[in-house]
Amino acid sequence: MPRMSLQDASFLSLESDLTPTHITMMMTFRFPAAAPTDYIAQLRAHLRRFPVRAAPFNYLLVPTSSTRPPNWDVADAVDLDYHLRHHRLPGPGGERELGEVVSNLHSQQLDQTRPMWELHLIESRTLPKFWLCLKIHHAMADGMSMVHIMERMFVKSASGKGRPPWAVVHASKAPTAAGTSGQNEWRQFFEGLIKRTGKRSLHKEQPSPRGPRTALNGPITGRRRFATQNLSLARVKALARAADATVNDVVLAICSGALRSFLQEYDKLPERSLVAGIPIAVPHNESQRSGNSVGGLIVSLASDITDLRLRLATIRGSTQAAKSRNSRLPAAVSRTFSALGNYMMSARSPDTSEQVADRQRVINLVISNMPGPAQPRYLYGAALQSIHTASVLMLDQRLNITLLSCRGELNIGLTGCSDTLPHIQRIAVLLPEAMRELEQAYNIAG
Repeated sequence: MPRMSLQDASFLSLESDLTPTHITMMMTFRFPAAAPTDYIAQLRAHLRRFPVRAAPFNYLLVPTSSTRPPNWDVADAVDLDYHLRHHRLPGPGGERELGEVVSNLHSQQLDQTRPMWELHLIESRTLPKFWLCLKIHHAMADGMSMVHIMERMFVKSASGKGRPPWAVVHASKAPTAAGTSGQNEWRQFFEGLIKRTGKRSLHKEQPSPRGPRTALNGPITGRRRFATQNLSLARVKALARAADATVNDVVLAICSGALRSFLQEYDKLPERSLVAGIPIAVPHNESQRSGNSVGGLIVSLASDITDLRLRLATIRGSTQAAKSRNSRLPAAVSRTFSALGNYMMSARSPDTSEQVADRQRVINLVISNMPGPAQPRYLYGAALQSIHTASVLMLDQRLNITLLSCRGELNIGLTGCSDTLPHIQRIAVLLPEAMRELEQAYNIAG
């Protein structure tokens, strides 16, 4: 019987009408050459041939009580007529209509009486491509888990068929004695903590940065707006080499520049720097066959600094300090701290007064960056073009930025609260401009 981890359960605790806690991955495909007129019907029939047998797609939430924590059961059968859905974009069937459909899909909570996932097959009457939107609750999988599942969905040749995500068996080690690895990691953590206690006066550690109150924060509703953008991964890597920084540092600097310009346009740029939460993958427990295994860094975006080179250098320093703090946390400890953060957030006071909100503000938004498929991939003869991710908004955070590399590009998904943070598409437009400004600062031809 599968067992729900503390971190998985913490994402259930965040679920509400205001904070639907699921991930939506929008995969764009180009039709195969000489595709028949009934290609979409054939693809749907191909996906339906596979019964739902792989974790976590056959997991069913066990009802909880005051004495019983949430847990999983395995569904005897899963109704694909419910979970696999087909849409045609309304006229004229372009990118605007696609954005509206995906935004609407991402705004709707998943049914917790069924396995908490859906796969939406979307076609257009006018565009030579189609989309698969995989929507799954964060309690069942994190972003990297979904990337690994998708990598085993696709095939390397257009002649291969591939398979749906619910037919992808998780590749993990055989289960070990429950809790053994975690107990060792906790013991190592406390031993290191005791050793460092006497050295604190000698080595003063840089504290985590604290974000200001901004237009990116405040009360939210359950309505979501999804926008996308693409950046050249080669150009981002060239910037990283020029600045002696990592790709992630450059990504944060680009996001910082775009957000700074966006807030300046509305005369709402704070004097203190924006602060981002950066999810990081940590090793799964050897007995864990699915679910979450993430930690996090808290990093300054140096949005208060005008000089672009100094801004990137400051981001690099903040990231290095955050990694140094995180390096002392074994995987089990990192997962637990992340889960406790979710529980604390779900139990936080709804008081949104200026004084309380400013005292509580630590992170202005979450920015996530994941590696995806670098080489051409196919599903039922169709070539994968991109993967854009719509993610979770955490209570008073009105914006999430998730990046995933795919075939030489950074596919960027921006998820925002459409009622309280309008013009999210404007941030997407500003991202390439922010990259060009960085290239000019380092004398790199774009």
